[in-house]
Amino acid sequence: MDDLTHGERAYCVAIADRIMRLRKLLDDAELCEPPDARRWFTYLATMKSVQRNVHIDLSFVATLLAKAWLSQRFPILAFDAAAKAQGANGLDVDLKTTVGSRIVAEIKNTVPYGANDFGAAQKREFAKDFGKLNAVVADHKFLFVTNPRAFTLLRGKYSQQIPGVEIVLLEAEDAS
Repeated sequence: MDDLTHGERAYCVAIADRIMRLRKLLDDAELCEPPDARRWFTYLATMKSVQRNVHIDLSFVATLLAKAWLSQRFPILAFDAAAKAQGANGLDVDLKTTVGSRIVAEIKNTVPYGANDFGAAQKREFAKDFGKLNAVVADHKFLFVTNPRAFTLLRGKYSQQIPGVEIVLLEAEDAS
């Protein structure tokens, strides 16, 4: 992505740094057999410290995917995925096009808990996002998801709860 803002580039550099430190930690690991609880605890605690809240990084990168998707379809004004803190209140995306249209979106990285539906907590979180999207007045409303199963479930079971909202699967490389 050549069109990254300064903030987005800095965020990506920080993520890359954490990945390099995690890689070094994993490469240098000498876990003992049988397990020594103190040694393993120290190792896992260090790994957690390096990773931080990886779900926040995942949300940021999903926002970059949404930015790329929107940029291909709309003449959007400035959109800095790093400007709004991940997890902060409010819509994940709220921007204007060059012709003055308002675009709003929520972005979810949810992996369905059940085989055929979301778990109870996941449903509550989606209900909050549905409420935000339904309450706002905008020319274009989107619910971006990164998991194919979540996308299928949302389109099949939940789309009627968010009329006028387009559900979009953000494609990423296969992580398997």
